[in-house]
Amino acid sequence: MQLKGNTISFNGINSSRYGLYLCSVGGGGEERSFGVTRSIEAENGTIKAITEDTKTIEIQLVKLSSKTYDPIPMSDEDLDEISHWLFSPEEYKPLMVDNQAKVYYGIFVDGSIWQNGAKHGYLTLQFQLDSNHAYGVLQNNDFRVNGTREVKVTSKHSIGNYNEIDIEIELANGQNSITIENLTTGQRLEIRNLPSDVHHILIQNERLKHIKDVDNPSRNMRPYFNKVFIHLSYGVNNIKITGVGKVRLISQAKLTLI
Repeated sequence: MQLKGNTISFNGINSSRYGLYLCSVGGGGEERSFGVTRSIEAENGTIKAITEDTKTIEIQLVKLSSKTYDPIPMSDEDLDEISHWLFSPEEYKPLMVDNQAKVYYGIFVDGSIWQNGAKHGYLTLQFQLDSNHAYGVLQNNDFRVNGTREVKVTSKHSIGNYNEIDIEIELANGQNSITIENLTTGQRLEIRNLPSDVHHILIQNERLKHIKDVDNPSRNMRPYFNKVFIHLSYGVNNIKITGVGKVRLISQAKLTLI
């Protein structure tokens, strides 16, 4: 699988900083990924578990003139800087292509270079994903609440039944409770009887399943939380918020790779 576009951004840095642009070396046709790759554990005709297999993206980059867009040489110094940019991270980092509203999280695991005698050439890189899908751009839905408010939040995820969301809450002074309901899915999240010094709360749903006091992360927040983690179904979700303060619903839809 190869990415299509002009440039990539990795770990917050665009490839154009190094004069690098996406290229494709090979024939005109291609086989592309579709959907996701899964491993299924079954017993007596019943599915017991579904495991998502990770994938690797191949990326080819060529150095071009910023004025003429003709290929130009890559010096040893250029390659040292490029190698540091791509291979110094030791954890998954975000990668984006300029013409796609998608984010790929992964790490570069291999690379090779082809050059002629004039040092014109291209890089071929292998980017190992943290999952078998991409993500949409991070969406922040901000709401001010003074009592009860109903809002609509849309999710257009193409992978999975639900879109897991994080929730950031800033309660007004003197408030010690808040309720957030997804009327579409029937879920009801409740936070009750908070200590008077708790105002800023973060509920992390994707993978972590955790609630924390932002101002005092070591505080155990579980006794005040009913342990319901809200998610979004595909399409429009009707959300009901009861409390006083500000609520941010943070979502990043799971999408097919291409």
